[in-house]
Amino acid sequence: MSKELLVLIGYEEDVLETFREMASEYQLVSEFEEADFSKVEIVLGWDERLVDVLESGEHQLKWIQLPTAGVDKLPLDLLAQEGVRLTSASGMHTHSLAESIFGMLLARTRGILQSVEASKASRWAQEEIEPVVLFDKSVTIIGAGKIGTEVAHMAKAFGMQTTGVNRSGGQIDGFDKVYTNDNLAEAVADADVVINILPLTPETTGLFNLSLFKQFKPGAIFVNVGRGESVVTADLLTALDQELLSFAALDVFEEEPLPAESPVYTHSKILATPHIAGFMDDYLGTLRPIIEENLQAFIDREELPVSEVDLERKY
Repeated sequence: MSKELLVLIGYEEDVLETFREMASEYQLVSEFEEADFSKVEIVLGWDERLVDVLESGEHQLKWIQLPTAGVDKLPLDLLAQEGVRLTSASGMHTHSLAESIFGMLLARTRGILQSVEASKASRWAQEEIEPVVLFDKSVTIIGAGKIGTEVAHMAKAFGMQTTGVNRSGGQIDGFDKVYTNDNLAEAVADADVVINILPLTPETTGLFNLSLFKQFKPGAIFVNVGRGESVVTADLLTALDQELLSFAALDVFEEEPLPAESPVYTHSKILATPHIAGFMDDYLGTLRPIIEENLQAFIDREELPVSEVDLERKY
């Protein structure tokens, strides 16, 4: 065989055999060191050593399937230069992220966080806690894609009013109204809860700064499960200290792992989780249909149907 398929994702042999059967014209290789990049056309997974391969220009790479959703750390310009297509796992985290968002929200609004702290001190804190009802509250979801739409549907189940923000501003099922990115300040002005699910691009880096937080409804809750670098952490802390915001739930951070000395850990108005919002109990099983659908399309010389990355737009 003159073509190779390199699999860098830890599937068991039965799954690898399925890939072999689907890509019968390819020799399947499962170790980076065993790959001959003068023959490898497809890579399922990612390894930093692929950067050296791409930079060498001496390869036959045509398509890389990532096992993750984020692409901001990858050499997208280099991939474009070398003519290598890229697909991500964007969308597979839809349910886990939506559940995590509401888990963090309810921990705050229903007094669960405060109760946990009081319980640690063997204190009955009923009089200290002032629960909030989400019913009829307004939520603005910035990044009204697959995940944002699932969050909107879940918000509707709680009886919330839903606003979305995306590039087009076109109406989307589950949203009462949708704004374009250019009208972000207007979209957040009346929201009781603002949720960021945006990918990281040059346009979204540092987007959530003190200037924007001042446009929020006073006392709003801010949730970030998008990318840490889209939030200026120092500005977020200032907004919380100045009571522009009442609470922030963060799963992603400008620097990860979050340093032990970070004030985020100890701030009384922050719930920080260690980038786990997208975790699920059967990650590889959930990823597999995405791989198989794209692999079959590639073999059939069709458009890659699931989450192909626009290398120019960088998401």
